[in-house]
This record gives sequence, structure tokens and C-alpha cells, in this order.
Amino acid sequence: MGSEMPIVPQLFSQHVHDSKVPGGLGRRDNSPNTLRTKLQTWQTALRKAIEYDKWGQPIEAEEGYASLTNSITAFLKTTPQPPAVDTLIRKLSLTVDLRCKAVADMDATFIDSRALEQVAALVPLLDEPDRVQTWPVDLRQWEGDQTPRMKVNPSNPDLGAIGGSLLARPAADPGSVYVAVRIKLAVVPDAHKMKDAMVTSTLVMGGRTVEVQHTPFARNATEDGKGLVFHDIIFLQKPFADMAGGRVFLELRHYKPDKRKISLRCYTYLDLGALQEGQFFLAWLKKPADYAMGKKKVAWKGEYGLQGEVKLWAG
Repeated sequence: MGSEMPIVPQLFSQHVHDSKVPGGLGRRDNSPNTLRTKLQTWQTALRKAIEYDKWGQPIEAEEGYASLTNSITAFLKTTPQPPAVDTLIRKLSLTVDLRCKAVADMDATFIDSRALEQVAALVPLLDEPDRVQTWPVDLRQWEGDQTPRMKVNPSNPDLGAIGGSLLARPAADPGSVYVAVRIKLAVVPDAHKMKDAMVTSTLVMGGRTVEVQHTPFARNATEDGKGLVFHDIIFLQKPFADMAGGRVFLELRHYKPDKRKISLRCYTYLDLGALQEGQFFLAWLKKPADYAMGKKKVAWKGEYGLQGEVKLWAG
């Protein structure tokens, strides 16, 4: 990368055999306060946050990045390091902090597809810090400016940990435009009573089901008990131009323990032919979901509906 920044070689190995250096690695010192142990701990935390980031869980990713930044900051305050080591650790802290701010910025999503890849490149560097020659993220543009210019490029959740079957951001064709739908809040009566609620996204084209994805379970209910919080991202896999005339049906489902089955509560849809980028609030329709667009009846009037956001992004 043309923006690579030179790092002093042998940054850590010069202290491996010097246990007297403040914060030095030491030959056999495996206590939690050693730099080597800290690097391993930070690497694990960074890898976990990146996984959340990669699979489109911005809230968990933001929490992971923030916790890691706080850990690094606390370590530097209590454990002084040699100048070269201190510089590298501070670059790590700044990079993670900027990524954290980008994840938290709703308007910054889907912009720079390289940003997450650059941050992910830090993980193997922490395995062998002695061999760090270049920093994978260009931080020169942030000198004296804490505005987060790195942009989020998430995809979706850790399926094994929290459920769901969302698909990763597709490998985009150059010049093509793609659609991402963030599901934010589902407002329904007695939302707090719903167990394991999720949203199923079904792309229908020409009367045929083309693609089905399921969000993870809702994170929690709002204080008034009417809303289910999601903040998950659905990446439609086809280019926008190839989905003309299609619709994305969004169905709110939940588990009924007494009947031991997943039940449809209500549904709504996005018409891709009239799709616009930005925020949306769609009224819920009565079940069953009618992909043929026959009879449509509003389930509840007033405040009930699905809140989300549409983003168009280019390959």
C-alpha cells in the first residue's frame, strides 16, 4: 500500500533479554502485566471485535473496540514503555479508537471497503511484533485531527454465537451498485413478551424466491415494551440493477414455547422498483405474508411498524 508507514525493525526483540527495562518483555516473565502477555490479550480482543464488525454487529463491535482502547490506554498510563514501543502501541490504540468511532457513526457505514481489511491486518502483526516493518493503516491523515475517516464495511452476525443466517457483504463487481438494509427497531404490541424474535428477509423476483436471510434474535426490548432492538445489516447479494421489479419481504417471527414452533407475527416489504436511500418506517401488514401482493391489510394503525435504513454502495 502506498500509504504504509515505516516502523523501526526489531522493535521488541531488543528488549527480550532485558528484564530490567520498564515494561520490558523479559525471558520468562509470563505475568499479566508483561507487554508480551498484554499483546496476546489485545490480539484476542481485537480479533473478536473484528469478527463482530465483519459480520455486521456494530453494537458488539463498538463495545469490543472501546474496551480494547481503554485497556491499552490504562496500560500505557501505568507501565511506561521505551519510545519506539510506546509509539507502536499508541498507533494501535489510535487505529482501534478510530475504527470504534466509525462503527458508531451510522452515516459512515458502507463507504470504504478497505478500512476493515486494514484493521484486520493488525491481528497477525501482534503475533510477531518484532517483525513489524510497516503499519497497515495510514494514520498521517489523523495527525492533530480525531475525526474518524475510516468507514465501516460490516456484513453481519456471528451465527454460531447468537443465531441468524445473514450473508456477508458480497464480493462486488466494479461499477455495480448494491443494496444494504439495516434493521433497527420493530415496534409491535407487547414486544417485550416475544421470545427469540427475529426478522426474515426474503427477496422475491418474478414470483420466485431468490434469497432468504434471517437476522439474529432481537438484542432487547425498549423500556416501554413496544419495540424490539436489532441493528443488524442485510446485504442483498445481487447488484441493484439486476433486481428491478423485485421486492424484499421483511417478516417478524418469534418462538412460541407452548407450541414449540416459530410463528409469523406480521410482515412488511420494500419495493426495489421504488427504493430510495435513507431512513424508512414501514407499517406492519397482517399475516400470512403474501408474496404475490394480493390482499394487504395493515396489522395495526399508528405507531407500529419497522424502522430501518437503506444504503446503496458501489463495488
